[in-house]
Amino acid sequence: METSITCHISPVTKPSNPPAIDRLRVACGVFLIIFLGIVVLYGAEKPKTLDLTSWSQNATLFNEGPTVVSRVLDSPAGHPSNLPIDVRLIEVRRGKSATRFGPYLTVLEITNSSGSEFRLPVSMDQRKLFINSSADVRAFTFGIRFSSPEYKNPKEQILAVTSGADSDPASLMTIHPGESIKVTALLERPSDLPRHVAVKLKAVCSESIWRKGGTEGGIVNDMPSKRVESTNTLNYKF
Repeated sequence: METSITCHISPVTKPSNPPAIDRLRVACGVFLIIFLGIVVLYGAEKPKTLDLTSWSQNATLFNEGPTVVSRVLDSPAGHPSNLPIDVRLIEVRRGKSATRFGPYLTVLEITNSSGSEFRLPVSMDQRKLFINSSADVRAFTFGIRFSSPEYKNPKEQILAVTSGADSDPASLMTIHPGESIKVTALLERPSDLPRHVAVKLKAVCSESIWRKGGTEGGIVNDMPSKRVESTNTLNYKF
């Protein structure tokens, strides 16, 4: 006589996690997502900005003693050096308080195209820097070139002139290799330009060295750089 034995084996189930543990895991996941979002949003270093909108032509002049006027077109004779930068003209737009001739907010981008640091002169108080500095002073000129059928030759306007000296670290901004900075300045519409005329705009930058003239006094403007023009052109109708 055969005996049949049947066994019923119930599947083994893992005990469910207590609700408190599940809530803790959800909270940790939410916290991690928020943390990563903050890192992405704020972790990257914001580009540097140099605001030159308060620059005045009077800042270039010495009220006492010799007078220095930095110009874009004219530079002294010598062996021009190369500036290790690339320049782009990003934007020109009319300001809210602009009159017939401006000012127009102008945005440039300066990129260090070399493999080493470039120290950009950023001081707008040239007279004070030159008087107080025992070292040579670098003068950096930001300008705009206008090209139009109305002009037989292109015209140029100085946006700002900044200065810097090694003896005053605050007068120089370090731009690392490959790094770009934004520069904002104000542009005036040429008074002899007819209304509603489209012009082509290019940014122009240059640099020179100011030295004191020794016993004879005066200032020597020396070692001009080659002019760097923006890699692009903006068409703008004033």
